[in-house]
Amino acid sequence: MNNCNHDKHSKKEIVKEVLKCKFKFKTMVCNECGHYLWDKEVEQKFNLWLEKLYKNKREKFQVQIPLSENLRKCLNKLRRNYPSVTDTDLVRAIIITYLDHLSTNKKLMKMINENITEEIINSFAEPPFSSMKVQFRPKYTIKYLELANMIGSTQAKVMQDAVKKLMAFFVATDNELKDFWNTEIKKYIDMLVA
Repeated sequence: MNNCNHDKHSKKEIVKEVLKCKFKFKTMVCNECGHYLWDKEVEQKFNLWLEKLYKNKREKFQVQIPLSENLRKCLNKLRRNYPSVTDTDLVRAIIITYLDHLSTNKKLMKMINENITEEIINSFAEPPFSSMKVQFRPKYTIKYLELANMIGSTQAKVMQDAVKKLMAFFVATDNELKDFWNTEIKKYIDMLVA
């Protein structure tokens, strides 16, 4: 109710739809504009509700991310540096690193954007695609869902773009990955467009 300057409030039940499930809670609501109070108590109840939902309906916290064959080849090459990590774990780590750390830092984003090329990004957008199911903890699921809604996109698209951009940076700056991209991906693209 931070945006509300009205005087008349009453306690009412609010139903908030999250991940196609309903979170119900009672709080103070403005009788004139409908703004409601989201305080620490409501936040705690919401977090407990999310954790329960996570335990009972994990599929709600999974996102199907379409990844191109070219991108998967580079991911497999990068994954060799992390032998005990699964593809899904690596993609989740890339997404969280990009969205939570890099994309919020102007200096780092400038460096990334200066190093990646359109050619590499475009090669990661070429079919064929296959979906990878990636599961996130509730905090990240809600955060990325809100981000996607804010920019008029979907969670899958936001996450796909994060993976493409950070992998393009890896390819542009890591000599081994760059050599792999040039020999295993670029030569085939060159043959197809020639």
